[in-house]
Amino acid sequence: MKGLMIKDFLTLKKSIATMLLMNAFFLVFAYAGGDPSYAVSMTAIMFSMLTLTSMSYDQMTKWDRYALSMPVSRKEVVISKYLLAILLSTASVLLSFTASFFLILPKSDMNAQELMLVAYTVFAVSLVYVSIVLPLIYKFGVERTRIISIGVLALPMVFVLLFVKSGMQMPGEEQLLFALKCSPLPVMLIVGCSFLTSLKIYRNTEF
Repeated sequence: MKGLMIKDFLTLKKSIATMLLMNAFFLVFAYAGGDPSYAVSMTAIMFSMLTLTSMSYDQMTKWDRYALSMPVSRKEVVISKYLLAILLSTASVLLSFTASFFLILPKSDMNAQELMLVAYTVFAVSLVYVSIVLPLIYKFGVERTRIISIGVLALPMVFVLLFVKSGMQMPGEEQLLFALKCSPLPVMLIVGCSFLTSLKIYRNTEF
């Protein structure tokens, strides 16, 4: 397991360096606009894509066929990808939150509690996104999933737009806070169900 994780991080070394450079620009833009939530959101979105990049490299090099010839189980391979996604999401949110807290928050209208809520929301959304995408990659491959993932990202936006146009009242602040407080368990269930689905697909895949 440790070897699989080290392999992924070594493979993504250049991609992570590029992401860090891009996120430095996001911080500059967020600082100029006085909006710390922008830096946190963009950083988490960009880093969540790295898991897809890792799996793309694996498929191009036919890594899975090689890995499964070693004393590594299919379950360990799948677990390593979910751990990679969780670690990247956690690191990106913590990094961007810390930078935003000290550099941008003092000059913005947002307070620390609001920034923490934004950071948690972005973290939860990134985990849900990865949980949807990973089983699709195992089933359809990276290239097809890239197209499908556009729909995955667009659906919530379409839903919100339709909700607003319908004239229905948007949830209030108290309702949103209550939903966030209740969200950890559903998020964990989504990640768990996603893992079991990916494992079932991967066990039935021939390389």
